Amino acid sequence: NSTRWNGPVLLHPFTPAQYRRFVFRLTGIEAFEQATDVPDESTMLEGHILLVEDNNINQIVTGEILTGLGVTFDIAEDGKQAVQKVGNAPHYDVVLMDVQMPVMDGFEATKALREKGFTTLPIIGLSANAMKEDRKSAIDIGMDDYLTKPIKRKALIDMLKRYL
Repeated sequence: NSTRWNGPVLLHPFTPAQYRRFVFRLTGIEAFEQATDVPDESTMLEGHILLVEDNNINQIVTGEILTGLGVTFDIAEDGKQAVQKVGNAPHYDVVLMDVQMPVMDGFEATKALREKGFTTLPIIGLSANAMKEDRKSAIDIGMDDYLTKPIKRKALIDMLKRYL
């Protein structure tokens, strides 16, 4: 078919790096592509993650990091949804669990998952609270680890490398 498009294609959703590559290819400036756009093989991970986060912006930012690492993920808006998703399809390698959420918070959801027998599923708490007691509460409740928000890319990568 001679009417087919032979140029570069950009599929939605896309990352800023993918957009930059698309524009460069479109304009023929492929030489300008920086090495920083190419994911470092050492940061590529494999796994399927459940991101439990009620804040849309945090979902996008964290999702962007996860996509860049090569992992797939589902989103749950609150703890109740998280418990349902894990119960319906327990194929997650890690759960990133926001602590403060409406309906059911991360602590309640973690407790519920542990009580349902998901004892080996790594659950990493996410919270804006950076006090030592907050981390201790998370671990005591049954979380495996704890990251403070805003989530830094390097901290998330280091954390996921331990569990994936």
